[in-house]
Amino acid sequence: GAMMSRIGVLLKQAFHALAGLKIAVVGLVLGFVLVLVGTLDQVNLGIYYTVKVYFKSWWVYWHGWPVFPGGMSVGLLLGVNLVLAHIKRFQWSMKKMGIWLIHSSLLVLLIGGAISGVVSQESQMIIRGGDTKWYSESVHDTELVVMQAQGETTRVFQIDMANVQANDSIVMGPLVITVESRLNNAILRLIDDANRWQSAQGAGRYFSVEPRPVDRRPDARNHMALWVRIHTQDGTDLGRFLVSSWLNHPQWVGDRATI
Repeated sequence: GAMMSRIGVLLKQAFHALAGLKIAVVGLVLGFVLVLVGTLDQVNLGIYYTVKVYFKSWWVYWHGWPVFPGGMSVGLLLGVNLVLAHIKRFQWSMKKMGIWLIHSSLLVLLIGGAISGVVSQESQMIIRGGDTKWYSESVHDTELVVMQAQGETTRVFQIDMANVQANDSIVMGPLVITVESRLNNAILRLIDDANRWQSAQGAGRYFSVEPRPVDRRPDARNHMALWVRIHTQDGTDLGRFLVSSWLNHPQWVGDRATI
């Protein structure tokens, strides 16, 4: 009984604290600082990366350490404060209809921003004359796709490359893919001697890879490049492959899979 009473007191204190004006002021100040710093840093990061780093994140990181609440955290704090403040202070009446409409509109904006930040995706489908295409492409994000032919059907395995780093191993259907090296932006150039990279299979034998700094302009297109070692599930080594969004066509790996 004493324990339940103590928990009830703590919940009541938390409710009053979160519904208080101090929390609202703290949230607004954090939001102001976030918008100010994000806007200034837009010169270095560009619009897409600024939104991703500052406003569509729970924390803003500096050298791998969380140093400031991101837009998702600040929005959640303000949203909770707004709802609890209404529960605590405001009563429904026609005289306070204006307050209800204003605060409800703010809440809709916060919820809409959160949903957009979590689930929205932007992509393009560029179709040239006489061409056909069954997929759209992201300008900024890269994914690794393996397609396995099974009779008349095709199984598709895909993974977002945002959090995949060098030395990571990924199981994708019939293949185990180990990332040997990763470049966030690189251009590929045809080489004269296809035997220069004798250790490579597929398209990697015909291209040299030239690293480039990440271009953060809004209309820029970065091409990720990976050197990967591919094995089958039973341990058979299929070789070393070059994978890049610069390449326009998939590569055959083994008998029935493309990457």
